Amino acid sequence: MVVISPLITITYSVDKARDNQAQAFNTWLREFLVNLFIQPLHALLFVIFMSTAFAIMQKAPLLAIIFFGALSRGERIVRNIFKIDRTTSMTSLKKGK
Repeated sequence: MVVISPLITITYSVDKARDNQAQAFNTWLREFLVNLFIQPLHALLFVIFMSTAFAIMQKAPLLAIIFFGALSRGERIVRNIFKIDRTTSMTSLKKGK
């Protein structure tokens, strides 16, 4: 996202002059902000899951393995809460799976 930012700034003026809207810039900015703010969210979710899973692992190791499997499901729930799943980079990642 940072690498293509000079290209976006160049196309901003052309796009703004043509129809007085900056669709490419608005899309790029939304994608950039989502990618910027999803990283601390991932870190927080990972720390919460890992600390809980290690506490569970001492008493019930099989349950901890199941808990590790739920990590991706928890991420999807958090994305839906914050409406992050509607960005194009997130949907392109889903299609690649």
